[in-house]
Amino acid sequence: MKSDSFWIQAGFAGCLLAGLGQFATDYWFAQHYPGYRWMAESVSYLGQVGSPVKQEVAVWGVVFAVLILLFGLGFFKAFSREGAWARLATGMIVLYGLGEGLGAGIFPVGPVRGGDAHSTFLHDLFSMAGDAGLMLLPLALMQVFSRKSHPAFFRLSWLTLVSGTLLASLFMLTKMYPQESGILYYRGVWQRAYILIYHLYLIVVSLLMLRRREGQKPIHD
Repeated sequence: MKSDSFWIQAGFAGCLLAGLGQFATDYWFAQHYPGYRWMAESVSYLGQVGSPVKQEVAVWGVVFAVLILLFGLGFFKAFSREGAWARLATGMIVLYGLGEGLGAGIFPVGPVRGGDAHSTFLHDLFSMAGDAGLMLLPLALMQVFSRKSHPAFFRLSWLTLVSGTLLASLFMLTKMYPQESGILYYRGVWQRAYILIYHLYLIVVSLLMLRRREGQKPIHD
């Protein structure tokens, strides 16, 4: 249907804008936050209580959520007929948008010393839920795009899952065992590398969406 084609194209645009916007806004926020150390501090610090760009971070969180939800709708229009795994993948995309965008953006973390513990808890809860949806997405998509029908994408999914999990684990270790030097000092680096890998993966998924057209046969052989 023509409407499906429109939403698929809109979903592609949403995914691309979300990825580009994530890093463009990250750079802008960091430039307007005196003393912020992007290599050692997470993205969440940009929107923490007392941040000079706190309101802008919250607004971007809402915009990011809308863009990812648009991407999720496009994915659903393109692949929902492929079965339960495709619909589950749609749910994971939506969870990522709501968790890392809307939830984490609206509820800021407290500063290093003090702050609103309730808001920090909700921020971490939404963020972890969103990250879980994103990290597990390749597992669902490997059931949609099988090794036989899409060997290159299947390998990319495994590469994204392994490298993303490794970087996310390093990021978590920096929270558990913070250091002033060494590999666990670079909290912001590991988080941003993880985000970059997964957003490149999402862009590849959005390109696969564009190949879907009315009357196209199922992607499985």
